[in-house]
Amino acid sequence: MNKKISLGVAVAIVIAFVTATFAITMSVSQRIYNRLISNLQDRAASYALLDELDAVVRENYYGLISENSRDEGILEGYVDSLGDSSSYYLSPSAYATYQASMKGEINGIGINSTFDFDSGYIRVTSVLEGSTAHNAGLREGDLISVIDGVAVTEDNYTELSQGLNGNKLTSVKITFVRNNTPKTVSVMMGYSAKSVYSKIVSSNTLYIRIDGFYGNTAQQLNAIVETLPDEVDSLVFDLRGTKDGSVQYTCDALKLLVPIASEGSGALATEIDKNGKEVYYASNSQCISGYKIAVLTNSGTSGCGELFACDLRDFGMAVLIGTKTAGNADVQKAFSLSDGSGIVLTVGKMKPYITETFDSVGLAPDIEVEYAETQDFDTQIEKALEYLG
Repeated sequence: MNKKISLGVAVAIVIAFVTATFAITMSVSQRIYNRLISNLQDRAASYALLDELDAVVRENYYGLISENSRDEGILEGYVDSLGDSSSYYLSPSAYATYQASMKGEINGIGINSTFDFDSGYIRVTSVLEGSTAHNAGLREGDLISVIDGVAVTEDNYTELSQGLNGNKLTSVKITFVRNNTPKTVSVMMGYSAKSVYSKIVSSNTLYIRIDGFYGNTAQQLNAIVETLPDEVDSLVFDLRGTKDGSVQYTCDALKLLVPIASEGSGALATEIDKNGKEVYYASNSQCISGYKIAVLTNSGTSGCGELFACDLRDFGMAVLIGTKTAGNADVQKAFSLSDGSGIVLTVGKMKPYITETFDSVGLAPDIEVEYAETQDFDTQIEKALEYLG
């Protein structure tokens, strides 16, 4: 038999339920509010302490204060306090250079230099291969005497040297001296950097060195694999010391070599952020096949270099030769600030195709060989050639 409750009792139950819900909501809101206020109070205390420090320095410091240096030092110190060597602050000029380098571009003409006190000129200490300076004929040992009509002196060489770094599509006129003979050339500022190098090391083996994985790395690698000589059936990838780049650019290069990923998540790589959100990078069917591959690794092989090596092995396409890798699966992302500066932060971890992780443990080589240089090759390249037959 069903029992009926009175209207008054029903209303009382509803009021009690609403009251309880309101009380719980208010309790949660209060905790959130208190935490927010506490953070605001902590921030205000930090800002007040910084103002106090600034006042003490301005009143007592015996010297000039550079406002720009001070502000950059504060920003740099904040990021340094995270204790993560992969996270760092970049000044506006350094951040512009970083952004260009990630795209595979280099600002400037591509030389390193110092002042030569004997001649009073700027001495070229090295010229990057493929740079506009190299293409214009500049070589190590050349003496730069005039830049854009301004004669080099001990007083202005620092400023003139810095002027050799500039944005793309601008040029600089340089007069340099070699063997007591002056020559004037016009050199374009900025160029597409080379990150992939190759050479034949045996009758059937191509050696491919990858310095990093940038915006144009896959394009450069594709130009090599599309024109492989018919007699080549083996590849040696040198990733020793390779670490820089992005997961996306690394996967763009991997797509040229591996088939469609079908195991695990079906991704060449997965990025996992602090909240557990995952980003997958897929492969495609356009890839080379039938090549025997060896990958050279060492303790300097890190990050993107490890991902590339690990995936090739996960797909059963390569063996690793050399020594154990660094074990760094950090994912970095750049953030720009309002004044043109920026920060690079560790925002997650990368996970390879099948291997659970190489973070903190590294990749052990299939064939362990310590590095030693011989007359023609180093021992690790020799072991790779021996393995490839």
